[in-house]
Amino acid sequence: MLRAVRQRRTPIDVTHHGRVVARLVPVVPERGRSRPSAASLRLVPIDAMLAETSAGLAGRFRLRGADAVYVAVAASLRLPLVTWDADQRDRVAAIVRVTSPDE
Repeated sequence: MLRAVRQRRTPIDVTHHGRVVARLVPVVPERGRSRPSAASLRLVPIDAMLAETSAGLAGRFRLRGADAVYVAVAASLRLPLVTWDADQRDRVAAIVRVTSPDE
């Protein structure tokens, strides 16, 4: 998939039930920096601990299951959550730094 993004040089939207849940964007490296590789992509398995954390977040913040997983992963990795979903941004801003792809 990363190869397809690089070859097309245009973003590819990843959808789930008709909603865009991620966008793969080709990155033009800054001068003197190398191009990102597949090694910069991290796949996070959903283990029992992550599933329990996600379920708790879903109930506490009124999130859909997949959205709760995204929040749990962002919090556990101490990374910002990047989303266009304004409700999600407002609900979880207290526990994770949230930004939109446009920022």
